[in-house]
Amino acid sequence: MKIVAIPTTYEEKQKELKQWDLWGPFIICLILGIVLTFTSKKATGIVFSTIFIIMWIGSMIITINSSLLGGKLSLLQCICLLGYCTFPAAVSAILTRILLKFLPSIGKIIIVIISFLWSTKASIPFIAQNIEERKKLLVVYPVMLYFLYLNYFILV
Repeated sequence: MKIVAIPTTYEEKQKELKQWDLWGPFIICLILGIVLTFTSKKATGIVFSTIFIIMWIGSMIITINSSLLGGKLSLLQCICLLGYCTFPAAVSAILTRILLKFLPSIGKIIIVIISFLWSTKASIPFIAQNIEERKKLLVVYPVMLYFLYLNYFILV
């Protein structure tokens, strides 16, 4: 969580990445799913299961893509990293739901855009490490789509 919330040096990030766990991403996934489920007006079970499946299957697809392009992250490290990088999305979901009555639509959009940029910026250095310069865009693009979809889900 520290590597997502507080900017650190490259060496500290590498050290933290070796100490991966799945409980934090699981709890963040549950928080995001529950917040979006309680505020959904339609098919609450589908909302929760969609968030849950997108987070875990999306992480696996991003890992496979990164591995095929030369990345050195293991599947569980990547799931952990992307799960923790979803923390800004969970915070923005909570903020937009709490401030829903007081916040105009443009305020909600600004919060979600900040969340998207924060999540993407926190994850890209890890996902794109050890990738050739000419292939980095092929690794970064799916990560951006992953966070864009999760943050879009917060808007609707």
